[in-house]
Amino acid sequence: MTLMQRYPSVADLERRARRRIPRFAWDYLVGGSGQERLVARNREAFDRVLMTPRFFVDIADTDLSMEVFGTRYAMPVGVAPIGQAGLVWPGVEAMLARAAKKAGIPYVLSTVSTAVMEEIGAIGGGHAWFQLYPPADRAIERDLIARAQASGFGAMIVTIDVPVQARRLRDIRNGFSVPPRINWLNFVQAALAPAWSVATLRHGLPYFRTVEPYVDDKADMKESVKFLGCQFTGPMSREHFGEIRRQWQGPLIVKGIQHPDDARLVVDLGADGIIVSNHGGRQLDGERATIDVLPEIVEAVGDKTTVMVDSGIRTGLDVVRGLAHGARFTFSGRSFMFAIAALGEAGGDHVMEIFRQELLHVLGELGCPRAADMDAAWLTAPSSGDT
Repeated sequence: MTLMQRYPSVADLERRARRRIPRFAWDYLVGGSGQERLVARNREAFDRVLMTPRFFVDIADTDLSMEVFGTRYAMPVGVAPIGQAGLVWPGVEAMLARAAKKAGIPYVLSTVSTAVMEEIGAIGGGHAWFQLYPPADRAIERDLIARAQASGFGAMIVTIDVPVQARRLRDIRNGFSVPPRINWLNFVQAALAPAWSVATLRHGLPYFRTVEPYVDDKADMKESVKFLGCQFTGPMSREHFGEIRRQWQGPLIVKGIQHPDDARLVVDLGADGIIVSNHGGRQLDGERATIDVLPEIVEAVGDKTTVMVDSGIRTGLDVVRGLAHGARFTFSGRSFMFAIAALGEAGGDHVMEIFRQELLHVLGELGCPRAADMDAAWLTAPSSGDT
């Protein structure tokens, strides 16, 4: 039986992943802020989007590619950044960077990754993008930007929706930390996930490798985590963003936009792209789903910048729904993490193939031979009878 027969969807990978990693790692990956209503709302909003197929169209050579920032990617979906990803599966950043490069799509590395920035840049080249959590210390920021530039990252994403640290109840209950605290509960959970435990022993406990040079080597783990928490949360000012714009020589994208006025502002400040995002439901539980916000942002700035979307995307159909609402590109984070947690390194290539096959199927069914042509014309007008 082939992998595709056993795991034909992201949902199948998700079920296997849950069995293979410790409970504290699972909660960190899937959990959200507060009561986690937004995590569910993101998915429900995508599921509500209905589409109408068109016929008498030649779909023999369906083209999934999409050009953004002067680069043509094989599919209009990329791997969203996941902070502290090595907690979910050791070495996951390098695994996904390799798979994304092979599949011809972007992979985004988080500032608070458990991999070394230079390693991922060498793997992904221009297909690797860097997500910057702007630190309070501008000297650290300048060095991070210079390192990303020297490492060959193709674009930089500035995440602005972390003005304060999130309050995630699952993590609070688990006493979440990186590396994991060695207490009896975590020991039992790790023992019940032998594949994860063996991989962690081989790879080493996860740590913030990209920002490790900025942490006092005499500080203990508690002090290090406190330092990083203070550095990489805080509000963004216009002046601060202007400094980043002047330093970074390449496409600069702002992630976390939810309001048309903010979208107009960052375009005026020099942003080349916007990712409509609510951080996958991990920051503020009371926000709207991104697919509901997306048309307003597109209407405000769509002809002046590249608008993209994340938060809640799990399938090729979701990708197409995002394109139909005006996004030029989409990102998914948890989907790709499920794949590695489920299958190890083989999961990267497999989940890329799942998205490719789903996109071919959906565009073929809808009668849209080019992903770049997908727009609101394929959307079904809502009615009171829709469920």
